[in-house]
Amino acid sequence: MAEISYFNVNTDGLYSDGVEVEQDILKYVQEYPEEEYCRILENDHRWPVFYHLSDVRENILNWYKFSPDSDVLEIGGGMGALTGLLCRRAKTVTTVELTNNRAQVIYARHRQQDNLNIIVGHFNDIKFHQKFDYITLIGVLEYAPEFIPGGDPADFLKKVRGLLKPNGKLLIAIENRFGLKYWCGANEDHTGKPYDGINGYQNTDCVRTYSRSELIELLKSTGFEQQRFFYPLPDYKLPQVIYSDEYLPKSQIMAKVHYYYLNNPLILGDERKICNDLVQEGVFPSFANSFFVECGEQDAEMSTVAFVSETPERAPEYRVITVIGTDRIVRKSAALPQGQQHIKDIIENQKLYKGHDLVPYRTVEDHLEMPFLEAQSMNQVLSDAIRKKDTEQIKKWVTTLCEHVKKSSSIESRNTGDVLRHGFLDLIFRNCFLVDGDFVFFDQEWLDVDVPMQYILFRAFLALYYDNPDLEAYIPQTLLREMFGISRDLQEKYLEMECTFLESVMLTGMSALTFFNLHQGIFDTELLQQTNGKKLFMREQQARIQELEAQNRKLTETAATQQTHIEQLEAQNHYYSESFNIISNAFFWKITKPARFILDVMKWAARPHAEKGLVQKGLYSLRTNGPRVTWQKAMQKIYFGDSFAQVAKQALLTEEELARERKHR
Repeated sequence: MAEISYFNVNTDGLYSDGVEVEQDILKYVQEYPEEEYCRILENDHRWPVFYHLSDVRENILNWYKFSPDSDVLEIGGGMGALTGLLCRRAKTVTTVELTNNRAQVIYARHRQQDNLNIIVGHFNDIKFHQKFDYITLIGVLEYAPEFIPGGDPADFLKKVRGLLKPNGKLLIAIENRFGLKYWCGANEDHTGKPYDGINGYQNTDCVRTYSRSELIELLKSTGFEQQRFFYPLPDYKLPQVIYSDEYLPKSQIMAKVHYYYLNNPLILGDERKICNDLVQEGVFPSFANSFFVECGEQDAEMSTVAFVSETPERAPEYRVITVIGTDRIVRKSAALPQGQQHIKDIIENQKLYKGHDLVPYRTVEDHLEMPFLEAQSMNQVLSDAIRKKDTEQIKKWVTTLCEHVKKSSSIESRNTGDVLRHGFLDLIFRNCFLVDGDFVFFDQEWLDVDVPMQYILFRAFLALYYDNPDLEAYIPQTLLREMFGISRDLQEKYLEMECTFLESVMLTGMSALTFFNLHQGIFDTELLQQTNGKKLFMREQQARIQELEAQNRKLTETAATQQTHIEQLEAQNHYYSESFNIISNAFFWKITKPARFILDVMKWAARPHAEKGLVQKGLYSLRTNGPRVTWQKAMQKIYFGDSFAQVAKQALLTEEELARERKHR
């Protein structure tokens, strides 16, 4: 039975996921055994529940080889997600947890572990009476300022180092403050603010993560001379693959890695594509989302693991861990105790393989081993041929695959095609190397009986396009299948077979894969719609610009026509002006001027509205005043028009007549 003790416990204001959710988790672990936690996750999708109860959390340590007679100190036990694993691997486990609520969850989950001692209290207040072979800081170092007076993380690490036995090792898991997901827009994991870590936590004092170089310097300054960096993806919380400096991705991140983002942040970049670019540029370690660091003094014996691949999407009985060591040996083992039978089945299935192109496994203790091949993957070779649309190479490699599949088992010809007595489902390009121009297969994990040979080819194409989604733009997968005799009807049949197979080996309910799919941020939906909306807006604006340009061209053409017309009118005006000058200066025009004047007077006098009395008075004035005075007054009327009629009347009428006219008005 596990033991629990308390040291100056004061949980006021301490770190928590929330009182309500932590109380719910406590009820869950009290009511359900650990193997039934999947039932909880099917109904409760809250992040704290998944984070604390999912067995995917163990992936960060389940590959690490702890000495069976070791003593382990777990600082920051949380809710016991890793405590059970440590108890299975070590002789004794001491777990320190700051809050009583979480400590009660640990106790409820692992009270049956006789080698577990739970200490509740502040790390700085606890007096330890032993030293340890391993100390774990999984998601804890970033909170170091809260553990030590003065808040210096170096002081905290020095105190931790003082608790290690000679050649003991410190295991740290922590986010990279320059992690790629943060550059893509994900919120900082601890403050919830985007770009907070990248900007150096300007408004935060209680939490801090580090870049790779900052963490190296911090560890060196506290006496940890040896450091081995590992890079779990997508992060240390829910790792699916783990790279190291000894085994970095060569061209791209494995397609099995699923990225996730909490609280639906606005993701501004495709993390997978950018990560592949960083891999090719050789700077992947500096931008990995998380670090797992093994630390020790100069003489400490460090891990020999170079690469880890996990299968969190599978049912527990099929979940395996594949490890590549620095000794270039590949080791496959069961991730959970119930997976041991599957490891035995792989060896038995291998005995039925009839070909001579398989890298064989051998059994060593409780795991399988095979040599690591440094060769080109056929997945990459065929992908390159498809991108180049090199049909000759495609036919060559697909035909070669079919020949090897035929040699793997006895074949029976049926009306529906050739059927393999023992069908090795992983005879696909993903599990194949190109060595000296020929195929060499590895890791034949799955076997079924009476399998259509074309189904193996169907699976090969399915995995190829899953690993390389961009291939669909070069040669559609459906077309490639038809090129090699897999009709549309057969494709539907084989797809049903594949779904049946996956249902038999995959975890149902709220699996890690389901969780990842539910937390994709808004890059694939809202942001895409916004982008498409902006593209539509730009197309509309472009069409409007084109319309305005057409109108402008039409107006320009009209202006040019009007300008031509104006020039024609100006030319006519110039012609008429020249003609008028010529006529007005002609001798005949001058001598006929009096006659034209008399004609104008007659026309004026003959107007319908002409005032006849004025004509009579003009004749009277001519008799009494003489021609000269009358001429002057007539000129005023003719040349100044009707607006000067009153002036003319005043000149022609007497005072009495003017008075009578005013009175009449």
